[in-house]
Amino acid sequence: MQTAKKQAEVFMSNLIITNDGKQYKSVNGFNGSIGIIAGLTGSTVLSTQLKKHTLKPVCIKMTKLYKSVPFSEIGYPAIEKAKKIAQLDKKGVKIVNAADINYDEYLKNLNMIELNTMNKSICNRLLSLNGTDIEGFKKLPFKNQFKLLKEIMKKHFQAVHIKHVIKGNVSSYMETKTVVTNFNNRGLALTHEIGHAIHHNSKGLWKNIMIKYKKNVPLLSAIFLTAALIKRKKADGEGYKNKFDKATTFVKNNIGLISTGLYVPTIAEEIHASVLGNRIAKQIYSPELYKKTVKITKFGALTYIITGIISGLSAWTAVKIKDLIAKPKLIKNSDK
Repeated sequence: MQTAKKQAEVFMSNLIITNDGKQYKSVNGFNGSIGIIAGLTGSTVLSTQLKKHTLKPVCIKMTKLYKSVPFSEIGYPAIEKAKKIAQLDKKGVKIVNAADINYDEYLKNLNMIELNTMNKSICNRLLSLNGTDIEGFKKLPFKNQFKLLKEIMKKHFQAVHIKHVIKGNVSSYMETKTVVTNFNNRGLALTHEIGHAIHHNSKGLWKNIMIKYKKNVPLLSAIFLTAALIKRKKADGEGYKNKFDKATTFVKNNIGLISTGLYVPTIAEEIHASVLGNRIAKQIYSPELYKKTVKITKFGALTYIITGIISGLSAWTAVKIKDLIAKPKLIKNSDK
């Protein structure tokens, strides 16, 4: 009873007593909040600079390689041959030239509008496309409101993504069983995306684990980083209260490795899609085009590896900055 009472008193007094008897003043909410804000700001700045000086140059090289090959050098016969080798017709997968997509028509079919700004008029128009209006939305139960907003945001991100695909900034395998890329300036991306199509239409590891996991990497990264930032830094010599305390401390102390590690399955899936795509490329392209395709996929894999490393460094930086600002302070003479 006395031990429990003493622990309660220590907790209420905001004190930390370490295993060797030293006393520390714990972190208050204000310092903790300032530390988290500073940590996230610092990690964002670091991430931006690292991407600028490492990721961007690789992407520029990839873009130059893509644009160095006009579609006339690839040709529709090669695409038809690739479809046959990958058995895309049997899987119900289509290949679409993004240059042929009318963006306004795409938005119309999606029941969506472009969200460059947001006001009452835009909200009403957006909601009307989804069967309601602002007043009707307010009357919906919270669960239904959340569901509708989630669906609208999904459409928004889908529209933004397809806009980049049309411009030739990215290529994609869509959930609608469609491989889509701009043939004019990103034709050599086709075989890699066909590799993704094979994954999505398989019944093994790549579909059931890797692809479903891959979609949740941003969420998992956010969860682990949040846990690491919220967790208070341990005082020197402070023990663990329980298994949960030990587990969350482990996450905090290893957030850099964890954040990078979360990208490993994504990197594996991307590399394997390239391997599958390159096998097809070897059969349909000239030796010169095949070499360029392999080089592009190597650059592509490198972008994912760099992204994983940057994620780890940024998370580690955020936690370190937070801990420099918000950490337990030793009470003088408490160790005497």
